[in-house]
Amino acid sequence: MADPKQDINQHANADVDKDRTASDVNLHTPFGALTSGKGNQIFTDEKDLVSWFPGRLPPVLDIVDGNAAPSTEVDGDVYVLEDDIERDVDTILFQSGNTIRAAFNDSFALPAVGDFIQFENATNAINNGSFLVTALPGAGAVDFTNPLRSDLADDELSDSPATSKWTFVDWDGARAKDWVKFDAAADLWRAITPQEGNTFYNKTTGTNFFFGSTSLWIEELLDVSSLLAMRSGIVLAATFAGNPKTATVTFTTPFSDAVYSIGVIGEDQRSWYIQSKVAASFIINTGSNTAPSFDVMWTAIKSGEFG
Repeated sequence: MADPKQDINQHANADVDKDRTASDVNLHTPFGALTSGKGNQIFTDEKDLVSWFPGRLPPVLDIVDGNAAPSTEVDGDVYVLEDDIERDVDTILFQSGNTIRAAFNDSFALPAVGDFIQFENATNAINNGSFLVTALPGAGAVDFTNPLRSDLADDELSDSPATSKWTFVDWDGARAKDWVKFDAAADLWRAITPQEGNTFYNKTTGTNFFFGSTSLWIEELLDVSSLLAMRSGIVLAATFAGNPKTATVTFTTPFSDAVYSIGVIGEDQRSWYIQSKVAASFIINTGSNTAPSFDVMWTAIKSGEFG
């Protein structure tokens, strides 16, 4: 009897990738791959069952303005598109055929004919999506083609809850927030629309981003507020003066108080000690009337625990 547990090597004829060549007839995609959606990864759960979830997308060159033309179109180039302006939609009205007209409650710049306009949060789901702009009829309105609509039934007559963004024609219909990769053979930007839980690494900023419940890419930043403040520096040997020889260290940015620890390292054999410690400075005392021959290194770190 076959093991009832799913396995990543299982497959069904209905799930075989139809794009494979004749030489690949013995190869199959993992069970569920073709119906899991773009940007998902396979996962074996606590019951040894296979499922799919939003995964880590390949690294991107940068996050770029979706309202502008691509700066590069080299095979394999990868970006995430952004549009910082979210437009407040007033009405979404059927015109004729598959032509729909949207009007807005603001006066932000409009897309051009040939660009793609996107709608989210509309009352009627059929009005959500990415659509080709076909005309700018004036008065801040935009005409576009929605192939799923052909009548007045799904009109939104006043102050629709929908919001809108748009992307430049050269992005080939990809939406703001999409992860895109250029396919030179097809001369096409291929897109993955993110889901909550997707992540990626930005090569330009050196930081990670995750797609959150607010439907926005959020940068994963280190919470520096939890780190212990630290200062460090070098005092030149010639700085030490007086008897015994001392030097004052003054911080560019003072600590919040004088509760911090100090370490002093010098190549001269001295019994180094600290005096006159305040939030903004402290004094290094060499314990000797002889000037040091070498520069002196120091560190100061706020008292406490981290981790």
